[in-house]
Amino acid sequence: YEGLSRAVSGMIRHLDAMAPRSYTRLFSVFQGIDAAIRGSGLRFEKPEPTAPFALPLDRLPPDSVASAGGKAANLSRIAADLDLPVPKGFVMTTRAFDHFCEVHHLQPMIEAALAGVDIDSPSSLQAASDRITSAIRGAALPPDLEKAIRDVWPLTFGEPAAVGIESRDAGIKRCAVRSSAVGEDAAFSFAGQYATVLHVETGRVGEAYKEV
Repeated sequence: YEGLSRAVSGMIRHLDAMAPRSYTRLFSVFQGIDAAIRGSGLRFEKPEPTAPFALPLDRLPPDSVASAGGKAANLSRIAADLDLPVPKGFVMTTRAFDHFCEVHHLQPMIEAALAGVDIDSPSSLQAASDRITSAIRGAALPPDLEKAIRDVWPLTFGEPAAVGIESRDAGIKRCAVRSSAVGEDAAFSFAGQYATVLHVETGRVGEAYKEV
């Protein structure tokens, strides 16, 4: 969005230079539109480069929507502020997803798929979705994200996790892997849009994470 914003702002400046005082109102109109977009669900903050890849719910900072998504952040606050019972769990942060995309160079492909979407065509939307999800499912979980899951599991559930395929049957606990996207259940999404994977063994958490 930053590139688009700069490009539109530059176009207005050039128009004003070519015909002084003819396009003055465009500046205020653009500023209003820009402010509205930046205050909406289209504005996503870049994760801190030193942020953890994974955190237990009870260790999330107070204002963690941008790093953990609204669902996880609200569960954390319910437990901390209201002392209500909340299921144990941990969050794969937005930095983890950014890192996953960077390792596999997925961002250019995602942007290209979205740029070609015809929002009035269900088949076009489905084709872009299939292309993006297939690329994510087909990419291996980076070793440092596997380690993050292994490390956060005992902090959350009190027992070690086995992330690798060779240890898939290790451990006795299962979990549900649910979405907690930034902007989820808000103006640009709806309940039931995101996947949930149930009865996930410790060794399958990484695959379920990619599925969700």
